[in-house]
Amino acid sequence: MPASTPDEIGILVVDNNREYCEELAVWLRGQDSRYRVDIATNELEVSGLLAEKGEYTVALVDQVLAPPADGLTAMRSIRKRYPNTAVIMYTGWGIMRQRESALAALREGADAYLSKPTDPDELLLLITRAAERKLETQLDADNLSDAAKTTSLSGALSMNYQTGFAHLRQCLTHRAPEILSALSTLEDRFHKNERAERIFGDTRETQSEHAKIIYALNELALEQCGVGFNDLCMGKQPVPKEQQTQEPNEIIETLHRIEQKLDQGRAEDRQAAAQILDAIKAHEVPDTEVAQMVSELRAWTKTIEQTGLPMKPELQDALKALTEHSGSAYQYLQLALPIIPGILSYNVELGSQHQADLRAIWDRIRKRFGRKRTKGDGESADSEPLYGAGKRWAVLVGVNEYDDKANYGRLHVCRKDVHAVRDQLIAGGFDAARIRLLTDDTSELPTRDNILVALKAVADATEPDDLLLFYYSGHGDEDGGESYLVARNGRRLVLRDTAVRVSRVKEIMEEAPARAKVIILDACHSGADIGGKGPKPMSAEFIRRVFEQAAGMVILASCTQGQLSYEWQAQERSVFTHFMLEALKGEADRDDKGFVTVQDTNRHVVNGVKLWASQRNVSQTPTLEYRAAGDIILTRYQSPT
Repeated sequence: MPASTPDEIGILVVDNNREYCEELAVWLRGQDSRYRVDIATNELEVSGLLAEKGEYTVALVDQVLAPPADGLTAMRSIRKRYPNTAVIMYTGWGIMRQRESALAALREGADAYLSKPTDPDELLLLITRAAERKLETQLDADNLSDAAKTTSLSGALSMNYQTGFAHLRQCLTHRAPEILSALSTLEDRFHKNERAERIFGDTRETQSEHAKIIYALNELALEQCGVGFNDLCMGKQPVPKEQQTQEPNEIIETLHRIEQKLDQGRAEDRQAAAQILDAIKAHEVPDTEVAQMVSELRAWTKTIEQTGLPMKPELQDALKALTEHSGSAYQYLQLALPIIPGILSYNVELGSQHQADLRAIWDRIRKRFGRKRTKGDGESADSEPLYGAGKRWAVLVGVNEYDDKANYGRLHVCRKDVHAVRDQLIAGGFDAARIRLLTDDTSELPTRDNILVALKAVADATEPDDLLLFYYSGHGDEDGGESYLVARNGRRLVLRDTAVRVSRVKEIMEEAPARAKVIILDACHSGADIGGKGPKPMSAEFIRRVFEQAAGMVILASCTQGQLSYEWQAQERSVFTHFMLEALKGEADRDDKGFVTVQDTNRHVVNGVKLWASQRNVSQTPTLEYRAAGDIILTRYQSPT
């Protein structure tokens, strides 16, 4: 049977790890019924499949294959036979760290270059684009008309834009026929940019041009039709002319009211918002930049709206009001910017990845238009402060065995987790003498008193430039309005007297002289393989109490509310700690800094755990609460030569 047919999308996965190939193939088949996936572990198998099944739509190729061939050789074989097959190269940090290798792959024709673990959403997007390009190429070859091409392409977004142009043209025909020529010019620019994107990919230039065009279309639609162009694309009808108003006063009042209810957020963010608003009012911000800001913020709020996440009322109302706002781009920013600092403080409700996405947008806006720090402020003008450059201290706790066996089942990997974390911290620059290890096989057992005494002793020994890290792997529980880490001698009946209060851990950390403070909780373990019976998932109250009142520190939790923290029996690790260890080894450092920060670690762990969970049809999403200025260095490493 051919690898690809008009109704199927052929995908070839090439990786020398057959287990990884099979897992990825199973996951891909579950994403789209049209995906027909074959696997190969070396160039010989690749050649055999190409000879047997013909052309694939896309090939996912690991750059590191077993000798004598490598990923580049496999890519050349594929492209020699089938030039139109899209090739996505990926690899671990050993090759990715050497930028010339990535450039070599792209120069030789790779369509994209990813690092392991890949972001599932990014991978699916690349496959979808490859399928659409292949279909369009086939249509070109068949000499179909432009109309047929548009109809045949499956991208829902293209069809939405067609609808938007049709509705806007109809509106202008009746209300402002004299500016139809302006619409035609914008539509022509839009289609030219679309073609450039299909040929060259989603580049910074095509993104900028897209933002400028959509901004102009939105302003035109709002002025003449009473709704934005994006609304027209989604099928919304123009507002009757007699109902149009100059300003959406009701929404303005709602946003101002919500601003008073939201958390205020970080002072530096509030100051930056005020500075940017002043620049906008003084017309110091170009229209194109305004369009880019609005486009990114609207896309983010739309994504959050579609997730259906449970949220506090004031946050839900704020996001709803932003989504429904239909004024001009300048009005949107004047109303949105003051509440972004507050929205950023709702990490638990938003989830760490959505918060990180908004933080990235906000940081870009701040960097471009906020007041830049000077060296006189104590930091470099172009970078966030980095903390943790002094001595590094750690208290590591892992509990497999519990005295209260009736309520806390035996875990399998926590003891190994904590030993592996200790070894990796030492490899990353920690002094072994400054690490306190408490687990089932150490002389200092992980009882409640031992854990608190060890943490207090280490915390008191720190100095301002130091890093203080607390890591716990085991069961978590809650009782009487408190969240607890269950110690070896913890008893459910008298939990408050035998387990470690998370609030007490935070108190000790806050009192420590060290400015860089990190808490990592791999808690609420499933205690069994997937499908096995485990304890209650992490509740909303448990994680809320973990994150509240954590000023000046960073807390990274292995999962969010309603989820379990899974064990990976094949790796003899918890899933969360497995990817955390990868990050600390250097795989999370995508910028070749030579060190790994908390933000690097969070990004790597979130992507890895999400992919692992999606392949097994379970849910686990690590969650980050960041209440510290700047970033924190966790480990340093040596790049391979």
